[in-house]
Amino acid sequence: MENTLIWKGIKAEDMKVEIVSLPPTERTEEEVSELEIDGRGGTLTEHIRWKSSTKEVIADCRGGNPREIIDWLSGSGNVIFGNQPDVYFKARVSNTIPLEQVIENYLYSFPIEFSCQPFKYHIDGERTIVIEENNFLLVNTGSHIKC
Repeated sequence: MENTLIWKGIKAEDMKVEIVSLPPTERTEEEVSELEIDGRGGTLTEHIRWKSSTKEVIADCRGGNPREIIDWLSGSGNVIFGNQPDVYFKARVSNTIPLEQVIENYLYSFPIEFSCQPFKYHIDGERTIVIEENNFLLVNTGSHIKC
């Protein structure tokens, strides 16, 4: 397990940012409704939706251009965490990165909060697989994991 992340296709170390801690690997939270029905034992569980989650990373600034780091850590994109290198999340950076304050005050640690969509996507799912056999065509453009 490597303490790194890749955001928008750029590895943290390439921006002179060291990752101190990564978010834990956890299951996506499901929103459900429990219904009690007269004459039936127990409850009926109805799935409503999968919830988005916020994943926090603690990082250290190790030099580099503060403006470039702030620009890199903004907007939306795909994030790969070093403790889950075979999957990525569709995410956006949801906090303001206080990098100038960090540099001015010689505090090098800062949080990065990623607001992640509920599903993980396999890295291998990015490659389109085409199988042609016996006049049959199958095109698979990837898949997601509900975890």
